[in-house]
Amino acid sequence: MISVLKPQRMLHLRLLQVVFSVVFFGFGPLALATEGASACFDFSKKVADPLRTAPAWKSDRREDVSGRGKVTRHEPGKPKSGYVWGQARGVVRKPIRELLNLLLDHNTTKSSKIREINFSKSSDENYFARHVITFEVTALIFFSAEWTEEWGYAITRGSGMAPERVVISYQKTAGTSHIEHLCGSIVLEMIDANTTDVYAYEEVNANQRNDEDTESGLVGTLLTLRK
Repeated sequence: MISVLKPQRMLHLRLLQVVFSVVFFGFGPLALATEGASACFDFSKKVADPLRTAPAWKSDRREDVSGRGKVTRHEPGKPKSGYVWGQARGVVRKPIRELLNLLLDHNTTKSSKIREINFSKSSDENYFARHVITFEVTALIFFSAEWTEEWGYAITRGSGMAPERVVISYQKTAGTSHIEHLCGSIVLEMIDANTTDVYAYEEVNANQRNDEDTESGLVGTLLTLRK
């Protein structure tokens, strides 16, 4: 999610690199295989906490806090080969409801080069909103890759009209085998009527994706939300 490239999950930009390397250098088949992904969330229940605890502030919320890392050991429900992760936390001087509206639009969190080809939403008493989205990236005319993500927006404090804390959770559920694992959390917490504490975390196992990309992408998301 580097700087201010549009929604800015760097995974989407890295996937473009994967696609072109497959097409031009033969690092894979001409059609990307589709498969499921390891699940981080059980959306049949309310997901009320992020995958990782937010890092502490350094100095009275004046500076953004970010970090990254690699997990090489096998964890239950996660890829055997591990994953990389990144996180970012910062203050955004916008009302929490405004930020929730921005994040309900997936154009806020995807690269402009990625096309949304299918979108569905459902009602669920545990969630303010539930989305299933299929994305596609195309390289040249004859090559494309698809994957599907499931999103849940849970209000854990306050109400839909006046939320005070929102936990947004997402995970890849099917699609290109070049993304073995993808899960993330975004937490919005009201500081005052016009200021929100935003924390974003993502973990991924994907071709040509490293922890630095992941951290940079989440820092870019904060910048996008501040525009």
